[in-house]
Amino acid sequence: MLRRLKIRSKLVAVLLPLLAALAVLAVVVIRPLLVDVSAARAVTSYAQLAATVNPLVHDLQLEGGLSAQAVATKAAAVTDAMVAARKNTDASSRTFLAAVTSTQNLPADLTSRLRTARTDVDRLGALRTNVDGAALGASEVWAQFTGTVDKLLEFQRGFLSERSLDSGDLHRRASALVELSLAKDALSQERSLLALAMTGSQVDRATFGQLNRLVGSYQDHVRRFRADADPSEIAQFDKLSGGTDATYTDGVETDMMAAKPEAAAATPAAAPKADPIAYFNAMTTRLDGLKRVETDAASRLRQGAGDALDGARKKLLTYAAGLALTLALAIALAALVSRSLTRPVRFLTEAAEAATQRLPQLVEQIQSSDQAVDTHVAPISVRSGGEIGQLAEAFNAVQQVAVATAVEQASLRRSISSMFVNLGRRSQTLVDRQLELIDQLENNEKDPDSLNDLFALDHLATRMRRNAENLLVLAGQEPPRKWGRSLPLIDVIRAAVSEVEDYTRVDVQTDDDLYLAGHAATDIAHLVAELVENATAFSPPTSRVKVRVERAEQRHLISVIDQGIGMTDADLAATNERLSATSPAAIALTNRIGFYVIGRLAQRVGVAVRLGRSSGGGVIAQVALPSTLVTTSKDEPPAGAEATAADPLADSPQSARERLLGALRTGGPAATGPRPPAAPPAAPLAAGAPGAPAAPTAPAASTAPAAPGAP
Repeated sequence: MLRRLKIRSKLVAVLLPLLAALAVLAVVVIRPLLVDVSAARAVTSYAQLAATVNPLVHDLQLEGGLSAQAVATKAAAVTDAMVAARKNTDASSRTFLAAVTSTQNLPADLTSRLRTARTDVDRLGALRTNVDGAALGASEVWAQFTGTVDKLLEFQRGFLSERSLDSGDLHRRASALVELSLAKDALSQERSLLALAMTGSQVDRATFGQLNRLVGSYQDHVRRFRADADPSEIAQFDKLSGGTDATYTDGVETDMMAAKPEAAAATPAAAPKADPIAYFNAMTTRLDGLKRVETDAASRLRQGAGDALDGARKKLLTYAAGLALTLALAIALAALVSRSLTRPVRFLTEAAEAATQRLPQLVEQIQSSDQAVDTHVAPISVRSGGEIGQLAEAFNAVQQVAVATAVEQASLRRSISSMFVNLGRRSQTLVDRQLELIDQLENNEKDPDSLNDLFALDHLATRMRRNAENLLVLAGQEPPRKWGRSLPLIDVIRAAVSEVEDYTRVDVQTDDDLYLAGHAATDIAHLVAELVENATAFSPPTSRVKVRVERAEQRHLISVIDQGIGMTDADLAATNERLSATSPAAIALTNRIGFYVIGRLAQRVGVAVRLGRSSGGGVIAQVALPSTLVTTSKDEPPAGAEATAADPLADSPQSARERLLGALRTGGPAATGPRPPAAPPAAPLAAGAPGAPAAPTAPAASTAPAAPGAP
């Protein structure tokens, strides 16, 4: 799979796991920081709420104590103080409710506790109605106010167990604030309890037990407060504890503890002689002082939470920016490396693609041109070192080697062509002299048997001359003799058949009123002779070979049909490829060189030759003659012949041949149904006889085309 990918895709495939690992590392590092930010936000929200909860608790404690006193004593002064306390409670309640509405980032448990406390605060109006209507006793009023306060304090207790306070400093400050609030609540309950006891002038066992519990709770919370509070907070607390109000209230508390009722006594003990209102006011002053300490502690907690939130955010942003910068650098480096690889490779690929088009053209020009050709090939310039630069140098070397090889092959081919011409000319000269000698012997011979032998020798020499002309055709030489006027097509075909050894097995079927352009007569006769020789050589000796001419649309077809062993599809395709080859370089080393001779002849005169299967199981060879070569009148020039000579844009033999080849490919071989009886082939025509084409030549064994179907 990776082999099919481009270099850029491969680089991406290599870098993706690294980038993924870096992303995972980023998540592992940033996630705890996100948790820290979330925790700092929660602490900040709690500190903001505590700044509203503590004043509300303080005001509820005062209102509750005054409400219980008002129910118990019905004193006007207490009632007036209660009304003033209600105003303070309403103000702090509104602040608390507004803070609850805008608070976010609290854990679910704290949110649930806060919702419960808010419900009790909303019911405060109903409780006040009962107080004003004396529907509840003093103890019941105090108990309901205490319940509302407990729920608010429960919210503060719950925050200490949250994971948001994992930070030691924040946990310590929050713990000191909660413990101070709980100690203050114990004093507040003690204030109401002792004031009611002194109003009733007695202390029962329940009151004593509750007082004992409150004193112990206060001392426990103070001890834990001292353990967690800042030195400044402890100093403030100690200053209040040593004040006049604290001394007075502690003395009343001591006297009340001393009035412990006996276990066996059925009646309560007498309460200490003290003014309940004076005690209540002194304790209220003491609680107001603790409220200031509580407010300072809440401010320090809020400041610490804000600092922690800012630090967590800054740390998160720093790590996030560092990771983002690392990712960006990794991606930029990957892009840079990818570009440094892909650009030279793409440039090299484009240059190679251009070279694959330019180089074959240059090689073709070198091989086909007889003139000097500029063989300079611009080298590929790649500004890259390493393997890519070496690849460019190797490709440049390959180009130079290819051009040098093409030049060498062209030179060798020209040398071989010259050798073919030399051998062909020499062979032609000797054969012509031989034919002249045979003609003299034939003219002087009277014995019929000897005369037949001389005719056979004449026929063999004629075939030898065709073999010599094959060398000239392969060398690209024009035929030595051309006819200037049109010749009967039947005479041309008969002349070609007469050059074949087994001409007696050939049936020619054509119309006598067709004439062939004289300039193509010699080449057409040569071409047909090669095809007929091939058909007779590779078909059963008792079978007949048919040569017929028929008209098909804008062309005439000369079909050579045998009943031989046939050819495979692969052989047919290879043979047709040889017949349609146009480049001199297309000639390969093969024992079927005759097909190249036929192809050269067809290309020279502008006809098309193609092999196919015949209906009798053999092979049909079709020669398509364009209308520019065939006419129905001896004196009428072929259609388009004059236009071809006069107009450079007129049809050329090469373009006509291409169209004929296309028509043969799409049309397939013609049917080989029965035809009228053919005229017997003419006797061999002597070279230069009046009305006949050039003397026929026989295919030599070394250059005759291989038979269809031959191995």
